[in-house]
Amino acid sequence: MSHPNKIVLTGGPGCGKTKVAAHLKKCLNHRLKVLPESAFILYSGGFPRFSDEDSRKVQQKAIFSVQKSMETLFEMNYQEHTIICDRGTMDGVAYWPGTSEEFFKTMETSRETELARYDLVLFLQTPKQKHYEKLGLRRESYDQALDLEKKVFEAWSPHPKLNIIPSTETLEEKMDIATEFVCNLLGIE
Repeated sequence: MSHPNKIVLTGGPGCGKTKVAAHLKKCLNHRLKVLPESAFILYSGGFPRFSDEDSRKVQQKAIFSVQKSMETLFEMNYQEHTIICDRGTMDGVAYWPGTSEEFFKTMETSRETELARYDLVLFLQTPKQKHYEKLGLRRESYDQALDLEKKVFEAWSPHPKLNIIPSTETLEEKMDIATEFVCNLLGIE
């Protein structure tokens, strides 16, 4: 059966990527594998997090490298599955403290190469402010989250199969939309 190799879940902070990925895994575990967010793996494992520009560049380079390596391992070992990526390499463009051209030069790649890594992009919109503020311990204010959402969208916008999952009243609604979309894509009732 033909199916997309890699689907990216992306969006601004607090949009529900990780929870949607977990929901998809629960519903479709036999058909897909979920690749966790590289930044979370690094930072929760003790990788230092600094805010100066040079440190942010080093951090983004590490995240990019881990992302590509994990994708390669999943592609090698889960050839019969669709891979759901909690963020992708293009997300780094939004978090890079310089220009996108500098990002691609530093990572020794190109926009076209990175976009081509993914068969489909599901962009989850940041929740409305009242819902975002209920999320609790977010690093970013609501305005910062919207700014990052815009940058993430701009990074992914050239992808030919970019699909937007809108902000909804509940996370469950967003999960249902994403699940229906993936099921339709995979031909599952």
